[in-house]
Amino acid sequence: MLTFAVVSFTPMLILALTIIAKGGENGNTLSVFNPSTTSMHVVFNGVMLGILLFVGFEAAASIGEESHDPTRSIPRALLWTVGASAAFFVLMAYAISIGLGEKTVAAGGWAFDPAALDKVATQYVSSGFATIIDLVVILDATALALAICVTIGRGYFALGRDGLLPSFFARTSKHNTPWVGNLVVAIGGIGLTLVGLYSHTMDRFVGPQGLPSREFAAFLVAATAGSFAVELVYLFLAVAAIAFLMRRNGQWWQYVIVLVAIATPVLGFYGALDPKPHDTTNLNGLALYWALGVVVLSAVWFAIVRVMRPANVANAASYAAEHHGVAPLDETLDYKPLPE
Repeated sequence: MLTFAVVSFTPMLILALTIIAKGGENGNTLSVFNPSTTSMHVVFNGVMLGILLFVGFEAAASIGEESHDPTRSIPRALLWTVGASAAFFVLMAYAISIGLGEKTVAAGGWAFDPAALDKVATQYVSSGFATIIDLVVILDATALALAICVTIGRGYFALGRDGLLPSFFARTSKHNTPWVGNLVVAIGGIGLTLVGLYSHTMDRFVGPQGLPSREFAAFLVAATAGSFAVELVYLFLAVAAIAFLMRRNGQWWQYVIVLVAIATPVLGFYGALDPKPHDTTNLNGLALYWALGVVVLSAVWFAIVRVMRPANVANAASYAAEHHGVAPLDETLDYKPLPE
């Protein structure tokens, strides 16, 4: 996964620097960073997009039990990932914005054109380099799929081991990989692919004023639904952090950070669900229903295990805390791992 990321990083960086060196469509300008060049609504809608692009930084936490020193390495991995990704994101966003030009971006020529990168690569470098960029996109998608598999597969494994799912979810292969959890990911991916290929549910989003294909529509709906679901998780964590800080007499600046963390997904929901010029097909509305379906299923699952297996709920993650030095949230910050 890291190899794919590193290999794909280099051509993208070359493309960005080339566009900036050539001045893009109308020259280098800082106006792309000025919110007044667009509406506040579009800015808020961009919050949801920004969250979606950064979703996955927490994936490193899923391999905490396989890390030598998780309490030290995992926080560093998370923070460095956010920092490096943010810098690269700003660079690429600026380069592609000036490369396409203000009129093209305003008309949705970036947001709703799956070949936008190919076009700027052809225009500013060459058609051969555009082919390399297309391959890079495939590598990035593969790396993302691997990250999803790692995160979700190990999540199902941990829930099965802690008795919150049937025990067969905790089965591993001879290489100690959670093959049942990985299989669930594969089934879900294949199911979504079939929806994109054969279901007419996405036809409403395809047309001259919409998206180029139902497959692309299915991808956008699923990605947006996932973003909504993750935004809810971030929101719940941020709200819970207030009580966490109150119990530990947190500093004032920590409360400011938490309030910003609460406002971010709220603004993302507002921008994505409030009517906007480009969303003439209400794609985000369907994605919201998908996300709410996930929330309902999760609530039903939690209610069942809460009633039928209260001890398992109370002792969730105790194995990780005892064997890998991962401190539960209700423990003190100077938690020390138990001896083997």
